[in-house]
Amino acid sequence: MNYKETGIILIISLVWLVLFFSFIFSLPLLNSDEFSNSTIRIHVNIVEPVTRVEILPNDIYLGNVTRGYNTTLANITFSNKGTLDLKVVPILSTNANEIFNYLEFGTATCYTWHNISYYSNLSRTFLSIDKPSEYGGTNSKSACMRIDLSDYNKTIPSNMEISTELTFWIMPA
Repeated sequence: MNYKETGIILIISLVWLVLFFSFIFSLPLLNSDEFSNSTIRIHVNIVEPVTRVEILPNDIYLGNVTRGYNTTLANITFSNKGTLDLKVVPILSTNANEIFNYLEFGTATCYTWHNISYYSNLSRTFLSIDKPSEYGGTNSKSACMRIDLSDYNKTIPSNMEISTELTFWIMPA
């Protein structure tokens, strides 16, 4: 072999060595995260929605009632202390005295009134209360209630005291 042939073999050997080592060192690149099965840790924090409402007062005296008139107004305050926007619907006890069928509710200004029967199928909202700000606290709204006997035609017995239970259904809005 002469020097020329030895030089060509040496150059070819060097090219093969360069190619071989280039391939070997490029294997980690071919085996990067994009092409391998990497494992990552995933954490999910579940936030539990909370309905928390305070209704004050919880015992209401509407005063004496006279046929043809309204009772005194009773103010009610609903305070949303939870994490959900809420809607409030009043429901009268099924065994309530018939006089409570004349129970009416008015929102903030107490100019617009709706009879208790207006809310009977739970599809109508008496009051909507937004959740408190993300910084906490309370979001409150006031309303009024009364008994309107302006169209009541029956006799009201004297010296009679009646009471009933009123439930406010609190639902996510």
